[in-house]
Amino acid sequence: MSRRDEGIPHSSDDLLKFAQDAFDKTSTLAADIGVKEVSVTALRLAAELRIAKMTIETADDAHFTKLEKRSRKLVKHLERICCWPNAPAYGSQSNLCKLVRPDLMEDALGSEVGARSGITEFLRGPDWIQKDLLKRLKRFSKDSQARAATNDRNNIQASRAAPNEYPREVNATLYNVLRCHSACACGANQQPDCKQGTHATRLRLQADIVRSKEGFGFDILMHSWPKSKGHWQDIQLRVKMKSQKRARYNYDTTPVDDGQRPKLVEFGSLCNLINTRLWSRLNLQIHDSQLYHLWEGVPLQQRVRSDPSLPLRVILDTYRLSNKMKLILCYIIARSFWQYYDSPWMSTAWSNESIHFLLETSTTSQPEGLLYASKPYFAITFENSEQYFQEYCDSYSVIFRYPRILALCTLLLEIMRGQAFEPDSFDTAEARINARWDLAIRTLEDPSQWNNFEYTDFRSALGKSLMSKTFDVASARTGSGRNDLKHDLGHRRTILYDVLIEPLHNLLNFLGFEDALDCIEPMRPSERGRYYSDPPSVPGVPKPCTSVTSAESKDTRASVDWVEEIVELNTRVCNSATHTALKPHPRPVRVAVLDSGYDEDSSFFLPLVRSRRVEGWKDFAGDSACPIDENGHGTHTVALVMKMAPTAEIYVARIARDRDSMSKAPHAICQAIKWATEECKVDIISMSFGFESDINEISMAIREAELYKRGNILFFAAASNSGETGESCSQRATTLNPPVDTHGPTVFGTLGSNVSSAWLSNVDGEVAKSGSSVATAIAAGIAAMMLTCADLGFAQPEPKLPPEVERLWTRRGMLSLFLKMSEHMGNKCQFLTPSQFLGSPDGLWAGIIDACRR
Repeated sequence: MSRRDEGIPHSSDDLLKFAQDAFDKTSTLAADIGVKEVSVTALRLAAELRIAKMTIETADDAHFTKLEKRSRKLVKHLERICCWPNAPAYGSQSNLCKLVRPDLMEDALGSEVGARSGITEFLRGPDWIQKDLLKRLKRFSKDSQARAATNDRNNIQASRAAPNEYPREVNATLYNVLRCHSACACGANQQPDCKQGTHATRLRLQADIVRSKEGFGFDILMHSWPKSKGHWQDIQLRVKMKSQKRARYNYDTTPVDDGQRPKLVEFGSLCNLINTRLWSRLNLQIHDSQLYHLWEGVPLQQRVRSDPSLPLRVILDTYRLSNKMKLILCYIIARSFWQYYDSPWMSTAWSNESIHFLLETSTTSQPEGLLYASKPYFAITFENSEQYFQEYCDSYSVIFRYPRILALCTLLLEIMRGQAFEPDSFDTAEARINARWDLAIRTLEDPSQWNNFEYTDFRSALGKSLMSKTFDVASARTGSGRNDLKHDLGHRRTILYDVLIEPLHNLLNFLGFEDALDCIEPMRPSERGRYYSDPPSVPGVPKPCTSVTSAESKDTRASVDWVEEIVELNTRVCNSATHTALKPHPRPVRVAVLDSGYDEDSSFFLPLVRSRRVEGWKDFAGDSACPIDENGHGTHTVALVMKMAPTAEIYVARIARDRDSMSKAPHAICQAIKWATEECKVDIISMSFGFESDINEISMAIREAELYKRGNILFFAAASNSGETGESCSQRATTLNPPVDTHGPTVFGTLGSNVSSAWLSNVDGEVAKSGSSVATAIAAGIAAMMLTCADLGFAQPEPKLPPEVERLWTRRGMLSLFLKMSEHMGNKCQFLTPSQFLGSPDGLWAGIIDACRR
């Protein structure tokens, strides 16, 4: 925690109360200034601050976490404004802190005078800074009110139950009623993919339950026939509990609820409802084991194509799942399995053949449809398969006696490895159970299966779930015979939640995925046999922008694959070396990014694990104490450096408002270099810009920085159209290659075409950009990654690296390493690609030593 934050409360409740008081008092001061100086901007500021205060007052508990993060940022803005143009004092000595919570009366009077003066000077300052603050305040109130409105609607339509589980009788009622109405009278048995006499039916699996005044909610899809002209009918089904107020379902003319009475669905007549294309949800309700068709129309929620659903086995064979997708899918399936554990839904085996996915229609130009890992369905069949999928196996010579739990663990392992197990065929149930358990254990213990999925909590939870003794405590002997064993399914279900469901939920929460269960990117068809996934150390990256041509989209996917591969290899090496390190490095590698700033409200920086990595900010193009980016280029490059070097500390210097003004910013660049070198003590400075000719002022600043750091600092700059890069390592994009001076130094090229990265907060997701500036950020990140690996090598129990490897922190040492980890492209250009260089840690360190001894 910095000293500057000491005056701002840390607990959620105290912080929000502090923010309310801060908004209230500064609003009063702004309103008074607006009246006295006839300032419209001051009056607008006062109004927005008052609205922000009311936003916090009316917020509910569900929004406090997000509200806390946004409130803390706004309070810091106000703290800066209340002492404008000076920097705020540390902790409780700042004008704002003394204004909100004065210790003495003279503190209150003095802080009010100081805050009034600061606000007045702020309102006389640059117009764009005032607009930025008003925009932040407006967004704060608008977003919070929108979430509250959404929550209010959800509370009316589908408020969450406590505890978050379906009552057992609800599961049984839903199963029995659907089974009774599953008989088809319209000839659906002609469909080759359906069981005879039934419509194909899919039950949506969800991470939580839905409960409203109409009862417990379920989402179901049923397919009409014939397949070539049929459709999936979206069904909203509510199961009303007997203890709830009885609706009048008699057939008199008395209005019921919203003015119309429900209509009883007779046995065999559900087909007619399914075959009629309504273009709305079929609104059904179960009450007293009877199925009713409700009057109210409901908009479509599950917009799917008419194509047959795809089982998980096919998905794993043909689609690529990132680690984020895998974890979310595992959690939804595991929690749904737990929800239905002690119910008739367990009569059908849960396997890669019973978990299905459906192609969704897209509003974009993607005629093939979209598949989402967060939307699995259970293929409903009403067969008498209890003997096949029993809960407990009491035969002799069985190692693990819980076939249902074994099936769930097998499913999760298949998702983890991104590939289904080969189907087995055994003569006896005992052999099938033993062989499948042995396969699960061997997969669990095989390090090669977990290379791309190093989540120890997930692995540990599966290990406990595959131990018989974990669930044996839910059984008790009533006699001495083999069959004298009484099972407590409720207790076993509780154990399953404790050892598997809860750890999965905690892991999602830790990684920041919990809020993204229903808003992740679609799965992409796999073009390779091996899946490279998101790094386990940070939350998943927001989805790239899809508004590009097909050729650009292909290049963007290739770029995403390239970045993910490097990040995954880096994470694997760092994880392996960290576990054996005797001592941690005194501090992480530090990288300064000189660009157009960065937007801290971009979706990329919202997770704390990322926002906290930005350790320093300085505006040399204006006077903004808080991060700002009016162009987006800086946000893009900062995020790229963070992706490539996931443990580095980042320092951002804003040296221009946009790309066009870079050529007029030599003085700001020199100031930024001095700040990054002397105040931030960085190891690397990334400058994603170049000049047509050498700028003496900038070259001198680089030389002074190298003298100050005794040569232990690295500069990266984009190769200009003339190839002029001064004293830094020049970088070129792979497809945008400026001419190289054949008499000049070697120029390094790396990925730089259609590379997706963060953008401004007004853009949903990421944006793909090309150019040498993109390649520069990637190269700087790779250098930071290599310095981190070297640090870990120095910290190993048996010294892996000799002292001369410290040359890696110098320009000559890093250039030597880059030459070793790149391929010659001709014309004095090297293509930097560390994927082959990053093998095992031992091989990596041997390569570093060889490079530094040249």
